[in-house]
Amino acid sequence: MRGATGRCRARANRGGTHGEAARSNSAAARRGLTGSYDAESKVLYWAVGNPYPDTDGSERLGDNLFTNCILALDPATGKHLWYFQFTPHDLHDWDASSPWLLVDATWQGRQRKLLLHADRNGFFYVLDRTNGELLLAKAFAQKISWASGIDAKGRPIELPGNVPTAEERAPARTYAARPTGWPPRTTRPPASTT
Repeated sequence: MRGATGRCRARANRGGTHGEAARSNSAAARRGLTGSYDAESKVLYWAVGNPYPDTDGSERLGDNLFTNCILALDPATGKHLWYFQFTPHDLHDWDASSPWLLVDATWQGRQRKLLLHADRNGFFYVLDRTNGELLLAKAFAQKISWASGIDAKGRPIELPGNVPTAEERAPARTYAARPTGWPPRTTRPPASTT
């Protein structure tokens, strides 16, 4: 949005890169929390929520692209730069709206621009925020019963029997098993050594 006029400055490309495959492989999703802007690289990072309906994937086959993901966008043009999907075809309401941290740090001996994210699916992710490359995906929840890990391409290695039953899809379902949620993360700088 333009500050002075309130008019839309750019629009995201909705079909473009992935064309018909994306349209037939997607589902409605809500946006997550407010995005984070990296002023140095001029990139906006935005979280996208889970597909709908939350726990019934019978009408939304495929990965449901651009859901449960982080989008990297050029805010000047609306151009989609990259995305990373944490939970393809989510059946557990594990949207990717948990906050993330943008960090400049040394990673494996090299200075990198990182995006750190503890996802509601129980895995902690480290991405290179310049290109969306997965650098690390590791379980942080004490018990994860739906996947044994994340493969090198960033896809969950799903375990059998993780599809919710009709009873578990009921509106009264509890969410006690989620390891993280929307409250902001906090960091504490190391104590001064001087």
